[in-house]
Amino acid sequence: MDAATQPAGGAQSGRSGKRQSQTWRGLHTLALLTLIVLIFVVGLIPSNKVIPGFDKPAHGLVAWLIIMFLLALCFVVIGKGMTGVWEGLLVDSRNKMSLSRLQLVLWTLLVLSALLTIAMFNIRADALANPLNIDVPSQVWGLLGISTASFVTAVTIKSQKKNLNVSPEAAQKTTEALKKVGDNPKKLAESQGALVAFERPRDASVADLFKGDEVISAAYLDLGKVQVFFFTLIVVFAYAAEVGTVLYGTQETIKALPELSTGIVALLGISHAGYLTSKAVPSNPADYERG
Repeated sequence: MDAATQPAGGAQSGRSGKRQSQTWRGLHTLALLTLIVLIFVVGLIPSNKVIPGFDKPAHGLVAWLIIMFLLALCFVVIGKGMTGVWEGLLVDSRNKMSLSRLQLVLWTLLVLSALLTIAMFNIRADALANPLNIDVPSQVWGLLGISTASFVTAVTIKSQKKNLNVSPEAAQKTTEALKKVGDNPKKLAESQGALVAFERPRDASVADLFKGDEVISAAYLDLGKVQVFFFTLIVVFAYAAEVGTVLYGTQETIKALPELSTGIVALLGISHAGYLTSKAVPSNPADYERG
């Protein structure tokens, strides 16, 4: 980029940053507070035959599903308020959807909504009991630990790759590859070292969850991401079914979240290890040089 175009680019970046910092409005605050209030209202509604789904034995299950939905809407409002797009919570600093962010959001949503629903259920079942005295099995802590560690490690790996410079030939190959798969190369911003980046949060798409992060692999499928994505979905849905079984028809206070097989946790851990290892190795070291 030459000196003549640099100030214009800087001014444009400044205007973009200003717009992005002003995306949070009072309406977002109001929506967030309203959703939080609704979550607690739904959780404290006793079993009755007036409200559909709130009679026994489905009351606990229905309340949990509604609370999880409202909590998901809270995440959406926060993402929208901060980035200007509804999927903003999944968009990283490169304006791309992040698989590690998706995993962390899914597990946070599932476990947090389950804990909150069970606490509310315990309050209704026995007001004198300690509603937060809920045991979380070691397998669940392990899953949360794996997702959190994967998120932190992925960010660390990406920060290291920002110290690599991409050759012009490699960047040109990416542009040509994006055209071949029908993507728009014009949405690409200046690369962050070896990492591809987009101009705006609205340029992010679900396809980012399955594509490579580097400039030379931005147009190609990353099998490691595909594997981790489906492993995560399977385990999340399996555990959600376990939580639903506990909440359906229960009349007494619930002392613990359901357990998961240690083998499933190990399998997910191995999948994440493979995914992070492949992410740590540059796609083609010959196309890069240290910055």
